[in-house]
Amino acid sequence: MRRTLHVALSFLLFLFAVLPAAFAETKASDIEEKKKEIKERDKQILQIEREKKLTLEEKRELMKQLNDMKSRLASLNEQVYRTEQKLNKSERRLQELEKRIAEREALLKNRLRFLYQRGEMYYLETLLDSDSFGDFLSRLDLVRKLIRADRRLLDAHKEDHKQAEAEKASIERDLKERKRLAAEAERLHKRLVKEYKQYEKQLADLEKKQEHLEEINERERKEVRRLIAQKMKEAAEKDKQQAEAKDGKFLWPVKGGIITSEYGYRRNPVTGAYKLHEGIDIGAPLGTAIRAVADGKVIESRPASGYGYIVVVDHGGGVSTLYAHVYPQDVTVSIGQSVSRGQVIAAVGNNGQSTGPHLHLEVIKDGRTVDPKPYFR
Repeated sequence: MRRTLHVALSFLLFLFAVLPAAFAETKASDIEEKKKEIKERDKQILQIEREKKLTLEEKRELMKQLNDMKSRLASLNEQVYRTEQKLNKSERRLQELEKRIAEREALLKNRLRFLYQRGEMYYLETLLDSDSFGDFLSRLDLVRKLIRADRRLLDAHKEDHKQAEAEKASIERDLKERKRLAAEAERLHKRLVKEYKQYEKQLADLEKKQEHLEEINERERKEVRRLIAQKMKEAAEKDKQQAEAKDGKFLWPVKGGIITSEYGYRRNPVTGAYKLHEGIDIGAPLGTAIRAVADGKVIESRPASGYGYIVVVDHGGGVSTLYAHVYPQDVTVSIGQSVSRGQVIAAVGNNGQSTGPHLHLEVIKDGRTVDPKPYFR
């Protein structure tokens, strides 16, 4: 079970060793991909702006038509009202004429009935009552004039009635036409209102779509800025490490690890012997990655008495580093392999004479151990 766990940890450490560069490349491609997507959405937003502009122009034109139609509809309704008033007046006039004609016809009928009932003796009596022949002629002429006057008046009333009926019919036709035009204008107005509402909905939809795209772009731009900042930070860290490497400074081998025992004479916590502690102990959780402090070549990878298992890397110039208390299954390099600064080579273990998980690191200069701390300053 323990061996299986160590194998799994070794595999994970190997992944940690090879993934950083690939991850950095992925982040770089992610930035470019996000920029490309942002640019594409910007194009969509620009197209939406064009559509909005066109829709607004069409909406303004439609509003002008609506206002014109509203004015026309109001004018037609006013004309309908006035024509109805005119028709009412015409109907009242016609009713008055009909009443007067009826009265005149009744008067003539009564007069004719009276004459018919009295017969020709009425005329003779009227004429014989004359005082003179001149009076006789005058009375005869008066009777004739009276009858002709009644007839002319009746004919005039009938002509007025005929004209009134024609006028009423004309007004009714005019009213019918105006109502038709008003109804048509009302239908057109409703259609324009419906189209106007459609334009409003279209504009609202475009606004919503644009806001959505702008929100996405804002988030993505922030993410791009974050990734760029992270990339710059990583580049700066890399530059710093390279500068430190050029200056001869070592990379701290255990991220987050702290020194738990210094270089120098001390009493061995396991054996109790007082002797030189030839390196520094860096405490860290079991399985924490151990990185090469500088470029070099692996010259040893083997069990060692008291140290459990060690890996030694030669950095040239008579300087090498030793990493102890690791488990062999956690070692990710082999003898003769070149390693680069920061490359994971093993994991923190608790192998050999050890009271807890830690890395024992030694710096060997010209065959003798020296205090490692100055190499990290």
